[in-house]
Amino acid sequence: MEGTSILPLLSGTTPAGWREYLYYHYYDYPAIHQVRRHDGVRDSRYKLIHFYGEGNGKDAAINCNELYDLEKDPAEINNVYGDPAYQEVAARLQARLDQFRTDLQVDEF
Repeated sequence: MEGTSILPLLSGTTPAGWREYLYYHYYDYPAIHQVRRHDGVRDSRYKLIHFYGEGNGKDAAINCNELYDLEKDPAEINNVYGDPAYQEVAARLQARLDQFRTDLQVDEF
């Protein structure tokens, strides 16, 4: 796991050089809650999620993206991936997601 201590944040201080993006990867499928395998990246406003992998039983294989504007939609209800108004945001986050995968040598695809 890659990470940086959040201890300074708990005391109200943002460390110099604090990260702009956060990467995560969720592998635990199938499991009780049935959330598909996915990885994602977010910045202070947007979150891009990529679901992937083979299904379990009757579920088909999946390969899809979701994009959320967390300022306008903090509950992540309205997927704006594919909306032309968010095309540049999606491209920027996709490039950053690809870079995380390369830097961290992610091989789960």
